[in-house]
Amino acid sequence: HSTQQQTNKVITSTSHLIKQLSDIISGSSRQERLRVTRLKTELSDSVQRYGDLQKKIAERSRALLPPVPKDKKK
Repeated sequence: HSTQQQTNKVITSTSHLIKQLSDIISGSSRQERLRVTRLKTELSDSVQRYGDLQKKIAERSRALLPPVPKDKKK
C-alpha cells in the first residue's frame, strides 16, 4: 500500500514537471517539442501498465482473502 501511494505521488509529480517543461519549450525547436511529446506518451503508457498491474494485484489479493459472510439485516 505504501509503495502504491509513493508511486502515485511520483506519477503526479512527473506529470506536473512534464507540463512545466512543455510550457518552457513551447517556442523551442520542433525536435525538442517532439522529445517532450515522446516523454508524455511514455509516461502515459507506463501509467496505463501500472494501472493494469494494480488491478491484477487487487484481484489476486481478493482471491486470497476468505469470503466475508453477508449479514442479511444490512
